[in-house]
Amino acid sequence: MNRTKDAYRHQSNNRVIMWYKIRELYLKGFNKSQIAFQLGLHRSTVRRYLKMDEDTLTAKLQHRRRYPRILDKYESYVCDVLSRYRFLSASQIHDWMKEQYPDLPVVFGKTVYNFVETVRRKYNLNKEGLSKRVYEKMPDTPTGNMPRWISEKAACPHTGTTLSKFIFLSW
Repeated sequence: MNRTKDAYRHQSNNRVIMWYKIRELYLKGFNKSQIAFQLGLHRSTVRRYLKMDEDTLTAKLQHRRRYPRILDKYESYVCDVLSRYRFLSASQIHDWMKEQYPDLPVVFGKTVYNFVETVRRKYNLNKEGLSKRVYEKMPDTPTGNMPRWISEKAACPHTGTTLSKFIFLSW
């Protein structure tokens, strides 16, 4: 189960507990303002919970709003790209989407990352099974700790002459 469903379940449990606490304090004789102060809620929240019976509460908790995501209309494209090139990162897919769709809304990279990960989970297009990169240690240089000169050359933007910069490194 993913984190969103866990968070929603946890939030639902908290609301049920809060409903019972409000009922308990109300039956003990506390008024709405006192209950709100005791539980750290707004008075109108206490009033709303007191109006609800248990059936209404469970019906309200069963209904979960689903907001449309900004990138939903690009899901088929992302799925197609991921099915062919599973190794692509979310930022690469984002770049491809910008090239493919000029009307792509401006979104943060994290939004694209979350969307791509959702598509990966939904269609089981994980990066698993791809070959891992193998890194080899480069052989030690025979020079060891000898000092080295590093040079950089650049053209002056005003005169056009070539400028050289030399740095002597020693370690």
